[in-house]
Amino acid sequence: MLKNIIPYWKALFSLTILIFSLILCLFIADEASRCGIVIVTISLLWMTESLPIAVTSLLPVVLLPLYGVLSTHAVCISYLKDTTMMYIGALISALAVEHSNLHRRMALRILVSLNLNVRWLLLSFMLTTMLLSMWMSNTAATTIMIPVLDAVVQELYGETNSEETNAKDGESQENAGILNGSSPKMRISKAGSNLRRTILLATAYSSSLGGTGTITGSSPNFILKGIFEEKYPTQNLLSYGSWMLFCTPLMIINVAFAWIWIQWLHIGFEAKKDSDSQSRQVRSFIKSQHQGLGPIRYEEIVTMCVWIGTTLLFFFREPQFMPGWGQLFTSMGVIVGDSTVSVGMALLFFVIPKEPFWRKEKRDKTNGALMEWSMVEKRMPWDLIFLIGAGIALSDASRKSGLSSLIGQSLSSLEYLPPFAILIIVTFSTSCFTEVISNTATATILLPVLADLSEAISLNPLYLMLPASLSCSYAFMLPVATPSNAIVYSSGDIQVSHMVKTGLVLNIITILALSAATETLGVLIFDLHTFPAWANTTSSLSS
Repeated sequence: MLKNIIPYWKALFSLTILIFSLILCLFIADEASRCGIVIVTISLLWMTESLPIAVTSLLPVVLLPLYGVLSTHAVCISYLKDTTMMYIGALISALAVEHSNLHRRMALRILVSLNLNVRWLLLSFMLTTMLLSMWMSNTAATTIMIPVLDAVVQELYGETNSEETNAKDGESQENAGILNGSSPKMRISKAGSNLRRTILLATAYSSSLGGTGTITGSSPNFILKGIFEEKYPTQNLLSYGSWMLFCTPLMIINVAFAWIWIQWLHIGFEAKKDSDSQSRQVRSFIKSQHQGLGPIRYEEIVTMCVWIGTTLLFFFREPQFMPGWGQLFTSMGVIVGDSTVSVGMALLFFVIPKEPFWRKEKRDKTNGALMEWSMVEKRMPWDLIFLIGAGIALSDASRKSGLSSLIGQSLSSLEYLPPFAILIIVTFSTSCFTEVISNTATATILLPVLADLSEAISLNPLYLMLPASLSCSYAFMLPVATPSNAIVYSSGDIQVSHMVKTGLVLNIITILALSAATETLGVLIFDLHTFPAWANTTSSLSS
């Protein structure tokens, strides 16, 4: 009997939770309590993934109106807030970069510019992955680098027999490996296997750290922006410029610490230096792969121009340290937000033709645009978009139902702890939480609670919310923690013990660096030690 039920545990668990929550709400008249039941129900479904994340993320549209917390109209509006539209525009731009193959050219160009002995090869892959991950999804950045790594390792440590060598005599090395999306099938030595495992781990961790560098780099960043602006609509502290001023230096410091730790653990500082011939061999191989891409194409140039233009418009809209171009519209009584920039620039990819009008030989008669909408339909991660919308909807419901005030009152006893102690507890707890739950779900569940906690103990809300959102990306111990971890784990050579041993210390290092940055750079940029008037007025607590 039990064997027959186990395959259906997800469906049974989901139905049980939903029916139990409905029964509870039938006997509870308090609106705040019903809102709490909705949040707990959805959180349990997110954590267990008994329903697909996207499906669970649509439940607020059903449960909040049926349980009498928010109207359907109010809930649905939350799913297309400014932050959500900004995320959609950023995803389209990232897809355009991948579609043009610009990301592969960038990766190879960066690698060929750096010193490529074994030690510096590790750093080269980490820096390249970090830079890519700042502007596209962490998953895409990791996926790009693995074939490049395999090609390099096989060039240095590949072991082939004479029959394999003869079979490949007529093939061009440039047509193998990363250029056609697959790696040459070769055995590698033990040293090569160890190097591959080390760089795979470093690549996964660098993609997670790189995603914290820009506000468009990772979904928890968007969730923080959306929840913060929904709760404090008069504030625009989390601009693209202010985020980079705080997070980019921290990202670089964490990647440097990660490089030192991974190098010491897996390579050793006392390891023999690589020969000059080996370094030249790696550089020559990477250079040949880069040259194999051919001259940069019109499509890549235009994509790069649009991408750079978008970044500059983001940064200088309201850079905080100087007047931005957004003030030109503010003086006219119009506020132009980041979503206008993100979507507006993304639309250019559907307007600009993929071939210039002056080129006589067209690839096809239609001469379509740089991107087709069909590609967006297939590759857009709608589950993350729904997840961000659900987080904003639950945050809005918590505030309007009075649940935020109740949570704040229940947590007010924490005001007797030093703020820095609360910061350490929050960041470490969030980092552990996100090891077993998706980082987007973790951010969605925790950030509204931290906003209420901050108000209750008279702390600047960003003092806890900003570090917590970043620590959602500091998950290095388990394959299920992030998509990047899962990708490198599934590629072979890596065991869970390798991740745990490497990731445990890295978790501690990054959290301590984050806490120190919050107390120094964060205070300087956001004035985090001051409880602002805008947070005090939104709190319903007396006193």
